Amino acid sequence: MHEKLERPEMLIGSTYKIKTPVSDHAMYVTINDIVLNEGTEYEQRRPFEIFINSKNLDHYQWIVALTRIISAVFRKGGDATFLVDELKAVFDPRGGYWQSGGKFMPSIIAELGYVIERHLQAIGLIPGRRSTRIARNLSTRNAPSSRRGANNRTLSPRRTIPRARSCARSAARQP
Repeated sequence: MHEKLERPEMLIGSTYKIKTPVSDHAMYVTINDIVLNEGTEYEQRRPFEIFINSKNLDHYQWIVALTRIISAVFRKGGDATFLVDELKAVFDPRGGYWQSGGKFMPSIIAELGYVIERHLQAIGLIPGRRSTRIARNLSTRNAPSSRRGANNRTLSPRRTIPRARSCARSAARQP
């Protein structure tokens, strides 16, 4: 997929909702995929573009810039999975936030990384647990098992709060 691809009339996509405690408004992330080699044994679904929408205009500039850059990486072809690690490694200088359920999220950008990771797992580009609902809608029926993430193992990367930050918070709470 290194040749220049024209955008087809229709793309298959998924939209994910991100609700953070740092904003009154949710963000909606839509990732549209292109199906390569359709109808052959090498059929593969790959991300083609990403859109992020929110009523919160405080983030408008960086959202537009980020979506254009990520979409350009998707369209360039090759392995775009490195984006997941790069985005998940971004920490908010204000300390991040706790999601409902007790999971720490270091930043809004990191949460975008987790959304992209979930999508790439769902379409079989990286190993992980495929969502049954999403997998049912995917056009990977003819793809070789090595491209579908046939091992379906669950990844659980270590998520820790840097020691200095957690110690500083503990010290600030002490009377």
